[in-house]
Amino acid sequence: MKVREYLKEYTLLFDGGMGTYYSQRNHSPGTGCELASISQPELIEEIHREYLEAGGRALKTNTFGANRISFQGDEELVRKTVHAAWEAAAKAAADYDAFVFADIGPISSPSGETEVFEEYRFVADCFLEQGAENFLFETNANTDGLKEITMYIREKAPE
Repeated sequence: MKVREYLKEYTLLFDGGMGTYYSQRNHSPGTGCELASISQPELIEEIHREYLEAGGRALKTNTFGANRISFQGDEELVRKTVHAAWEAAAKAAADYDAFVFADIGPISSPSGETEVFEEYRFVADCFLEQGAENFLFETNANTDGLKEITMYIREKAPE
């Protein structure tokens, strides 16, 4: 079932804050939350499952801060993080027939809106390569690049 069909009959309950819960569960200081999708995939998947067992029907990937600006230009690390986070969420969601949302946090750049859009596009393409159909842009202080990226995603994946 697609999200739009589900929403016609039900309320969609999302998981909670991954970063907050991860920090409580993490016993390996120094591991960033998003990078834990690579270094501690079992823990990330377990957290996803706990949210689903609590009644959630939608998971956000553990990628809130995964972008080249936050990762100091490291494209390969962003790609690996998105892939690992997508895999953990999709694996957990499959057992619960839940939805997975590509989670993209705020991106800002002193260079302006064009660079912001380019970064959103890079991250969105990483998710589209994984088969993402649902996207969530969250905790944005402004709308720079959001209209353009939603149009871009719709063009790439009309559904």
